Amino acid sequence: MDHMDMVIAGGTMVRSDRSFRANLAIKGGRIADIVADEMLAEATQVADAQAKIVMAGVIDTHVHMRSPDKEEREAAVTGGMAAAAGGVKTFLDMPNNVPPVNCASVLLARRDTLSRQALVDFSLYSGDGEANVGRIPELAGAGAVAPKTFLRPYSDRKDEFESLACTNDDAPLDIFEAVAKTGLVQVVHPERRQ
Repeated sequence: MDHMDMVIAGGTMVRSDRSFRANLAIKGGRIADIVADEMLAEATQVADAQAKIVMAGVIDTHVHMRSPDKEEREAAVTGGMAAAAGGVKTFLDMPNNVPPVNCASVLLARRDTLSRQALVDFSLYSGDGEANVGRIPELAGAGAVAPKTFLRPYSDRKDEFESLACTNDDAPLDIFEAVAKTGLVQVVHPERRQ
């Protein structure tokens, strides 16, 4: 085995189908090999993982970090700390915030805020309702991971949901067609009031 940059030695590797003791060899920022516990490659750095669990980081696809305006619900600092403690390496933040993520300038400002506060990686959903169909390409270009559309307005929380919802049954098709042109995957909050 080549000389490695790092070996995480003696940990319990957790996979979807089983767990086992092994060494994780890293070279060039990538996993180069997973070898039996007794086979220790030469490495610049060795981390002792005896009695520790080694697993892939979790991606949480549905979080509501409310920094900076509604931190009593969840601040990015505390939410990021909780994520890291639980093995979450990346979270995807929902668009219903104050202000709602319904245009590129809000998405970029939100990214700036979270990049200073979150302790793990993140991506941002954009909010795409019938009132901002024309902004879908702009939001995609600004780096939204996916657009999310709410199929009903939340009139009691208008400050969080402005331009994120549909008020008529024809609107989703227009939104879906606009999103398809961006190549992004559409996310839908499907509950409707009868």
